[in-house]
Formats: sequence, structure tokens, C-alpha cells
Amino acid sequence: MKSGIKKTIRNILYATFVLMAVYAVINPPVAGWICLLYPLFGFFAIRSVEKSKDRIFAWVISLFGFFFLFAVYSAASLMNLQYFTDPASKDKRERIENKIMNAKNSFRGDIVSSDMKTMALYYPEFVLLADFKMPFFENKTINEHNPPPEMRVDTLSINVYRKLAAVLAKITGNRSADEYFRQLRSFRLEAEKRNVKSFTRPILKQNINVLQREEIFEIPYLKNYSRYKTGIYTEKVASRFHPFGNMAHSVVGSMGSSQSFSGIEKLCDTELSRGLNVISTIDTKMQDICETLLRDKLRKEHGRCTAGTVILMETATGDIKAMANAGDFRSVSYNGNVRDIHNNAVMAAIEPGSTFKIAALTAALETGKVTIHDSIDCDAGTIESRDKRSKRWKNVSDKNKKFGKQTVAAIMEMSMNIGTAKMTDKAFGNNGKKFVEAVKRTGIVDTISDMNAAGTFLLSPTEKLWNVNSMYFISHGYQVRLTPLHILAFYNSIANDGRRVMPRLVRGVKYNTGRETIFDPVIADKEICSRKTLDAVRTVLSGVVTRGSASSINGSRYGIAGKTGTAQMYPNYDRDAASFCGYFPAKAPRYSCIVVLYTKKLTVEEREKVYAAELAVPLFRDIADRIYTLDPENRRPFVPREFKPPHPKNVSERKLQIIVKELELPPFTTVADMFVQGSARGVMPDVRGMGLRDAVLLLERRGLRVKFSGVGHVVRQTPEQGARCEPRQSVVLELG
Repeated sequence: MKSGIKKTIRNILYATFVLMAVYAVINPPVAGWICLLYPLFGFFAIRSVEKSKDRIFAWVISLFGFFFLFAVYSAASLMNLQYFTDPASKDKRERIENKIMNAKNSFRGDIVSSDMKTMALYYPEFVLLADFKMPFFENKTINEHNPPPEMRVDTLSINVYRKLAAVLAKITGNRSADEYFRQLRSFRLEAEKRNVKSFTRPILKQNINVLQREEIFEIPYLKNYSRYKTGIYTEKVASRFHPFGNMAHSVVGSMGSSQSFSGIEKLCDTELSRGLNVISTIDTKMQDICETLLRDKLRKEHGRCTAGTVILMETATGDIKAMANAGDFRSVSYNGNVRDIHNNAVMAAIEPGSTFKIAALTAALETGKVTIHDSIDCDAGTIESRDKRSKRWKNVSDKNKKFGKQTVAAIMEMSMNIGTAKMTDKAFGNNGKKFVEAVKRTGIVDTISDMNAAGTFLLSPTEKLWNVNSMYFISHGYQVRLTPLHILAFYNSIANDGRRVMPRLVRGVKYNTGRETIFDPVIADKEICSRKTLDAVRTVLSGVVTRGSASSINGSRYGIAGKTGTAQMYPNYDRDAASFCGYFPAKAPRYSCIVVLYTKKLTVEEREKVYAAELAVPLFRDIADRIYTLDPENRRPFVPREFKPPHPKNVSERKLQIIVKELELPPFTTVADMFVQGSARGVMPDVRGMGLRDAVLLLERRGLRVKFSGVGHVVRQTPEQGARCEPRQSVVLELG
């Protein structure tokens, strides 16, 4: 074989060996074993090429070709991993990164807001324990039968106990050093009595922090020897510090046993336990606004409302910017507690009332048998019969109110129960199953699994309770249970041009390396209704505010659209839930929001005065106003008015001289006209604004006669200033 060919093959073998070695280092599980065999093969291959033995040249070239192709494949894999990584590889890389992070970080990650404010901070604490049966203090023990007062037989234990007791007293401030010393001694004596291998007791009832732990283990003996020698040690417990106090308490959640985990702490337990920081969707400014206004509202109601909730959602993304809770919706009386103690937003699954009517309207409009301009007879809830056997509108009424014939739009705007039931009947007849299926297609009862929401309830067509009357009651929000979050998610779909976006509390995660992973919003592929239906529904929701049950908040310069709802709460129906759900700005929605207030037990007379328009609607407007003005672009620009010097008050010449002198003004003659209007003789002066004494003095000096009525300063004079006047002419002054 020619020497040139031999040299080329040898160099290529060396090059492929280097490539294989690099690949083995980067991805050892795949190529490690091959790279171990490759040097052996390379040795024989190179020797064979050098000897030019034709009988082995064929298999050398064959093996060389195999490894050469494998090397090319390895290089291509490296390039693909670096520049063309697919999602599966990214997930794999993230899992590897998580494993590395878990090894480096044994602490729990933090929870931060969308504006990157820390809402829950990992705060390591320690439990101080001691095993009094361990062989410590150089195996010396306390003489139980004849202990001297100062325990001189065990000076080492005395020193350690004394120093430890002094540090504990300094840390806690609850007990003296002598008391802690006697406690340690009693534990030690009790341990010697017991025939057990271990006698571990907590030295302190409270946890200690890192600095306190360091101070304890600065005691020389505890510092120099391990826990197995001294018996004194600590166990780390993960604690949380909430810089914003009770803000969004039920949303952030608590941590403890598996049963006591809640909120984001539970939703993202896997990520947090790996040391990742969780980025929530909560905005601290918006959360503070919602919580403050909600609590103020509960206080102003003087005990009529026991609890409430407010949810603010970003329309396009489904990000929950605020979820404010106060009190517990299950409370039947007001106890003054307006703190965030229960997540009513996702746990209060009750009958929503009239806010559900928009779902019934959407379902009815989709059939094509109803339009918002159709006229329906909204009588007083009397009983109609299609035949002699059925009483169709039984118990469906509007508290004996008579509305006459109204359009479907007006029925929704004024929230008429009987009109809603008749609209449903017109669209679906007596086919309750078809109605329920149409309602479900709107997405209002879709499960919100990642919110830990309470279970929803909607009558199934197969249940025995199902009948035509059930359809009528469901149409205006009864015999169906939904959380406030379910209602808001549906209204948010209307604001979002019919696209249903899944509500979310978690926006992404942040690694300790600084890299962030932001999740994409989850948007349903199918819209909740047709464009024609959507436009009609949005027209109705705007009409509720402009001329309907929420007209008290009409007039905002950005526009609000929504629906009121007042529902009796199951099971006793002696309490009410007043709500308003909507979005703003009305023409280009950016936020959707729901406000729900839960009342105490009410008498029949008290219930007559409970309306969503009175309780929930004003609170919604206050929240919307403040949220809208958070954006500097939405604030009114300051336009300074043209400055006009104030009109000076008329004074007497005597007082004018005093003013000129005290203020060191120019001489009297140059400023007189500024203070005394119409001072020329024969011209009526202006005495408006003067006291009676000064006015009379000025006028009588001009030979005029003064008549007056009233008390105070001169507000009107006859003749007016500037008119011609003669001596002894009468002047009438009106004081006020």
C-alpha cells in the first residue's frame, strides 16, 4: 500500500478517535462503552495499515467505515442539541437541570408576584432538640442520689448547661437562665432513670432562626463536638415569611402537612420543593386596591354582610391580577373579622342567581329562535298552561312586579326572572336536555382543575329531579352551583371576543441560575358562541349599566359592561349573595372582574332591601376606577387654567391706609383704585363684599342715604356700581 494512503487513513483514525472521546465526555451514557473499545480497535487498525497486510485490510476498512459514520453522526447530534433542540430535548435538559438544582438546593423556593415582589419567602428555622441518653460530657453523669448543690462532680456538664441556659434565656426572653438550667438538669436526671436507648426532648417550645442557632453552637463544647457526642442538635423546618402580611393569604396558601397545604403552595409544591421560585399572576398594587376596598365595604355595611370576594382577571391572558377574600362565606353572622381567612373565590360554590342569565341568553340566541329585539310578555309570574295538566310558570316570579311586554334585551337589563324563563321556553320548548347541553357549550360549567375550585353542580338530564320547571329555574341561576371564578371565566370569554381562556394563578417559574420559564396562556380552540350572538350579548351587558339594574355606575369615561345578580343561598335560603360580574373598558376590554358579597341571616323584611345594585355594583365601580387609573396613559392630563388675579375685596379708605402701611405697598394714591371701585365723585362705588359699617361709611361720605336688609356682607346693591348718583340719593343694600 502506498505510504500516502497509509498516512491519510492513520490521520483519519486519530481524528475520529478525538471526536468519539469528546462525545463520550458530553454524553457518556450513550457512547461511553464504545469509546472504551475504540482505542483498542485503533491500535490494531493502525498497526494493520502500517504492515500493509492485504488479508486484514478489508475488515480494517470496514470497521473504520462504521466508526467514521458513527463519529459523523455524533457530531451531527451535538450540533442538533446545540442549535436545533426540539421540545423533548428541552424537557430532558430541564429535568437534568432540576436534578442538579435539587442537589445544590435543599430549601423551598419563593413565591413572587407578577411585578416581582416577594409574597412568600423561604425562612429556615430550627427545632432545638437534645437526646439526654447519648454519651456526652465525656461520659460523666449527674449523681442522682446525692447531687451536691453546685454539681461539682460534673463540672463540664455544669459549664455547658450554664452557658446553654444563659444563651436560651437571651434568645427567648421568656424564662431566666436558672429556670432553663433546672429544666436541662431535670431532663438529664429523668433520662438516667429510664431504661431506653434514646430520650430526646425539645429544649425550646419555639423555633430558632439561623443566627440564634449559630449563637447556641458557639458554646465551646457544642462547637467542638458533634451531636453524637453532645446529644444537642437541631432539625431544620421550612417556614414562610410573608412580607405583605395577610395580603392574598388564601391565594399564596400555607404549608404544613399534606392536608394543610393550600393555595399556590399546594398547586406548585413540586416546583417549590425543588427550590424553584414560582412567579404568580398577582399584581401587588391591584391586590391591595381590591382588598382595601372590599374590607372597607364590609365595615361600612355594619354587619349586614359577613364575607366577600373580588377577582380581577386580565382579559387576554386569563392572569388573575387580584383575588381578594374577606371573611368566610359560610358565616351566618358578622363577627368583625374581615381578614383573608377563606378562599371564597374558588370554594364558594353556590347558586349564582341572575349573573347566570347571560349563559341562558347565550344558549337561547344560538338556537336562532330568539333575538334580543323579540317582545315577551313579562307578567306578574302568574300560572300559564299549555294544557290542563301542566302549570308552566309555577313559582317563577319577580316578587309580584308587573312589567308587561318587554324586549329580551330589556328583560336582561332589568333582570326579570319570568321574562328569562319565557325566553328559555321560546328557544327550547320543554326540551330540558337540549337546554343543558347548550349551556354547557358556553363553557360556564367547565372544570377549573388547577385552581382547586369547589365542585360544580348542574342538574343532569338523567336525574329524577329533572323536569321543565328545573330548566326555568336554571335559566335565572338556581338549581346550579358555581364558584365566582367559574362565573368570571365565562364573562371573560365574552370580553375576549368569545375565546375562552383558562384562569391561572401561576405565570411561570424562575431558576436560581436566573433563567425564567414563562407559560403560555391556555386558550380553547373553539369559541363559546357565534359572532352574531357575541355582539348581541355584549350589547345587553352594556345596556345593564347604561339603563338597567346597574345604571347607578353609568357615566364612567372608559365604560363598564356587566350583569347584576342577587341569589338566596342554599340550604336555608335565609341569606343572600349579591354580585356583579363584568368587564372594562366596555369597548376594548382589558380586565374582567366579579364582586360577591355574602349577607348574614336575614328576615323577610331585610331581604326585600338586599340588591346587588346597592351592595356589589358601587364596589365594582370603585375598583374599576382605581385599576383603570393605574395606567398613566389613562389619567387625565393636567391642563393649567389661565391665571386671573383675584378680585380684591372692597375696603374703607381707613383700612386701606392700614393695609398699605403694614404691607409696605406704594403710596395710597397709586393703589386706591385697586381696592375701592368707582371712587370718583358722582359715580356709584362698588361696595359688594364690604361689611355694613365700611359700606355705610363710604356711601354716606358721598352724601348718599343707605337702607339695608339682612346680615353679613353686602351681596347686592341698588343702584349698581358705576351708575350716576346725586347727593341724598337712596342706596339699598342686601346683606348675606
